[in-house]
Amino acid sequence: MELLILAHAPTRGLEVGFLPAAAGLQQKVTILTDCVGEHIARAGESPFYDQCELAECDVSNPLAVARFVAVHNKRVAGVLAADAALHASAAVCAAYFGLPGAAWRNAVLHDQRLHAHRPFQVRRRIVDCAQPAGELAPDWFPATVQPLEGGAASGGAIVRSPAELERRLADLQFGYALLEQYRDDEEVYALDALATPQGFAILGGSRIAFDRDAVRTKRVQSFMPRPPRCEELLSMLLSHELGHGRHHIEYAVSGAGLRIREIHNGLHDDESEFALDDQLDGELFEEVVKASLAMPGRLLRLRQADTPQPAALGVAA
Repeated sequence: MELLILAHAPTRGLEVGFLPAAAGLQQKVTILTDCVGEHIARAGESPFYDQCELAECDVSNPLAVARFVAVHNKRVAGVLAADAALHASAAVCAAYFGLPGAAWRNAVLHDQRLHAHRPFQVRRRIVDCAQPAGELAPDWFPATVQPLEGGAASGGAIVRSPAELERRLADLQFGYALLEQYRDDEEVYALDALATPQGFAILGGSRIAFDRDAVRTKRVQSFMPRPPRCEELLSMLLSHELGHGRHHIEYAVSGAGLRIREIHNGLHDDESEFALDDQLDGELFEEVVKASLAMPGRLLRLRQADTPQPAALGVAA
């Protein structure tokens, strides 16, 4: 039995996170990628590549992944995505093989920004970066523009006028972006969790802010056992079947209430994951690998947390 890791280009999360974790668990690994040349070039820099099988496939297409597994008679015990853009593909594959993973329907909806996570009206639309955005009413602004390429919310700009929007889309040049109304009074937080067959564990939370100079989103590295209004957020999440694995939920609190901005059904990005890993009293990547394999894991907590956190969603925290 082996762990199947879907990857685009090599990432730190793969080379320093997943591969050492799998090696420590003595788990056989196949890296399936559409950038095999880049991984071959990196093999000499990472000793863990020698312990893996490397193969080429259109990893964005779950049918192509399933065909590869069938043709090569692979016995897959778990599926993980080493790239945020591949979370939905990994979730579909895990479901097809009957393995633990994120709920595939929600993973696809979240990946395509088709879910409405808001108790109050916030306008959002997907725009083609190569085309004019068209006429937008003044009450559309301010708004955030986030590229869809690269997975969930990988950097976003605040635009306050149609002219700023057009300039931002011109900078992106190609692909698609999510345009969403932005409230200046919003405070944005993240809840980090790991869902396993043993329960839904809250790893911690953090504050997210917009960098006003480079107008890009960034995570503020101040972690807390539970972010503000956590219980209200958990209540809202009951209507979303998240499934197993790593979950990163971003939400906003304002005078209008609480709304979910994004649900990342997998690792968020390398910087955020390693920053969180540094704050935990165990190995985050090892526990994520265990969750994908339905192996018993250990409960991770922030090191600065003084008291045990109560249960979330009715299961073990």
